[in-house]
Amino acid sequence: MLADFARQFKPLCSAKAGYCVGLTSLLLEGGAALSAAAWDAGMIDRVRLYVAPAPLGSAGVPLLDGRPFSTADLYDRRVEPCGDDVLIEGDVHRID
Repeated sequence: MLADFARQFKPLCSAKAGYCVGLTSLLLEGGAALSAAAWDAGMIDRVRLYVAPAPLGSAGVPLLDGRPFSTADLYDRRVEPCGDDVLIEGDVHRID
């Protein structure tokens, strides 16, 4: 189901198609499964990751499990405390 979602929306989210239809950004809010489907479809250009100091336990779903992702690899990375949480944001691709 998530793969179908990504396949249907990927053309709308590409830079070229986004220009053609007037779409310049799309906010996806969801869990690890939605994030992984969008990542696999190449839809992610910018990451805003909120990290909370709460253990997930054995039932937790890893974010982008098995996929090449590290916040250290983000371009123009910014880290900002938000109360007990931390916001990490940056671009997946270098924007010149």
